[in-house]
Amino acid sequence: MREPDQSYYQRRAEAELARARQATLNPVVQAHYELAEAYLQKASLAERGESSTS
Repeated sequence: MREPDQSYYQRRAEAELARARQATLNPVVQAHYELAEAYLQKASLAERGESSTS
């Protein structure tokens, strides 16, 4: 992936972490943390120049 892709995924992860901190219901907090984790994985793959099928 290109560098802009890695930056995009990193920004999305940060946004999801911020939303998790603002949420008050545990299922919502958990969902945002799971999304953040997925975006961080994609950012890591993009940084290494790999592609993800998910």
